Amino acid sequence: MRCMVRWYWLPLFFLGCGSNGTPSLVKPDANEGDLASDGASRFDVSDLRFPDVQSGEVDAFGPHPCKTSLDCPGQEVCDPESEFCVDCVMDADCGENELCGTDMRCHPPAPPCDSDKDCKGLGLLCDLAVGHCVECVGDEACPPTDYCMGGLCLPDVCESGARECQESSVVLCADNGSSWSVIENCSSGQYCEGGECVALACSPDEQWCVGDVFFSCASDGRVISEEEDCGAAGLLCTELGCQEFLCNPGTLQCADNLVEKCADDGMSFVSAADCAYQNMSCVDGACSPVCGDEMCSDFEDCETCSVDCGPCTVCENCTEFETCGKQDGVCVAKMAQIPAGDFWMGCNAIPSDLCHPVDTPVHPVFLSSYAIDVTEVTAAQYQHCVDFGGCSGVLDGSCISSPMKTNLGKPGMENHPMNCATFQRAQDYCQWAGKRLCTEAEWEKAARGGCEFYASCEFEAPPYPWGSQGPSCSLAVYGSCSQNWTAEVGTHPQGLSPYGAYDMAGNVKELTSDWFATDYYCMGQDADVDDSDGTTLCPPGAAPADGLESDPVGPFDGIKKVVRGGAYDDVEPMTLLTYRRVGWDPAKSTARVGFRCCADL
Repeated sequence: MRCMVRWYWLPLFFLGCGSNGTPSLVKPDANEGDLASDGASRFDVSDLRFPDVQSGEVDAFGPHPCKTSLDCPGQEVCDPESEFCVDCVMDADCGENELCGTDMRCHPPAPPCDSDKDCKGLGLLCDLAVGHCVECVGDEACPPTDYCMGGLCLPDVCESGARECQESSVVLCADNGSSWSVIENCSSGQYCEGGECVALACSPDEQWCVGDVFFSCASDGRVISEEEDCGAAGLLCTELGCQEFLCNPGTLQCADNLVEKCADDGMSFVSAADCAYQNMSCVDGACSPVCGDEMCSDFEDCETCSVDCGPCTVCENCTEFETCGKQDGVCVAKMAQIPAGDFWMGCNAIPSDLCHPVDTPVHPVFLSSYAIDVTEVTAAQYQHCVDFGGCSGVLDGSCISSPMKTNLGKPGMENHPMNCATFQRAQDYCQWAGKRLCTEAEWEKAARGGCEFYASCEFEAPPYPWGSQGPSCSLAVYGSCSQNWTAEVGTHPQGLSPYGAYDMAGNVKELTSDWFATDYYCMGQDADVDDSDGTTLCPPGAAPADGLESDPVGPFDGIKKVVRGGAYDDVEPMTLLTYRRVGWDPAKSTARVGFRCCADL
């Protein structure tokens, strides 16, 4: 056993290690002066020179730096802790009847003792635990700026109670100044400064736009390192910086009865929908029913069709994302038309081990034509249902524990999504509005697009509504982008889905009509059991279950309902994936869950 060796002086003697590993008091060797019978020294300590190992400074006459003992002159050896050449690092390096002291030189053993009287003549104390004379037994024997360790008074390492940073940890100095200890580890969204964990100003190296202003985060995330007003220079703000543009990313236009969407780089248009295929006309970047059939469709804009179609209700205060409902003055969400056709449902990531088992296997699905709300149902729209007696306005669960837990009835939040939505509330509203809740398959197709958008549908169907690019503050309301609450619907046009639906990633998770099953995509065929908790999952390579090929509606029953799309407080990008499935208690009411409606065509 070896004691910790330190470069500190004791008057006349040094504290070393005996052959049994216990501390012992030793003096310099006989060539430098022996201890007289009266305890007086025959040499002058000030004549000796030693290195300051802690500071890294080495006296010109002190030991040599080393990596191994081969670097040392004569019979000196290398101390692996200080990396200096010394006379000894253990008793075995010394001659017979000698011990290796804390000065790393060989000395005779320290005097034994049974009480302080045996050591008093040397100006020392008796350490009864080891039976040797020492400089101190506790801190009280040392000066205020020292602490006691191993029988020596050592200079304080730090100021008592001081706080500092060591990399990403906050450390606190011990009461006696002997050492630092970690009291807090800063999280991934924090850094340590001045002995405190401080929140990052932004995500390291992230670049984003707020309106026409481009921002760039420093590589350490502590400051916003760059800010540039692209609009003032007549340029487009993109995540790559200010660029010249052909069109505003995400905007929609009509061309030859096709809906075209401006690409993310603002340099081209891509086809988003064929209105002729849906027996409709392209109007203002959206497929609209043909006017003149003397019938007012649920999806027609009554203002433009009031002459040609039958009686329409009258609304004055609808937003650009709303149309007039079946009652005068009641605005409901506009709907996007989804044509009949195929899409690939589930995780198509390569390699497949990047997929969660509940999202596999990926499989083709045919859906009949339907319509889906272009936005999440808002607090104002749901309030209309409450006012007409079609919906309950009584909230429960966590949504009544604080006024900030819901958008319903809150001034200024009318155009935010209706959250705190249980399955029953969502179902009641959609039925009152003449619609229904979307199936899980309908929701996913609307989010990622059908096979008409992709040459190789199985592999090209994107993981996010806007494409393959990872989420950012210009695309979705999530994590640090959300300021810990929802945003008004439709405020992130760059995050539009291929069919023109907003906020299908972030803002609030959205309820669907399907029951949730972890093995639904392979149920009854290749389902396996996860031994960790008994959950039945689809193993890699499982074949799709029967009954998923055409207009699937989910399992017959269950305990949880499927929610999709991620919420404003989700931090991980994977929660925003178009194919990510999550089970949710249908009676649970929280601020994170809302819904949108679908309708048959």
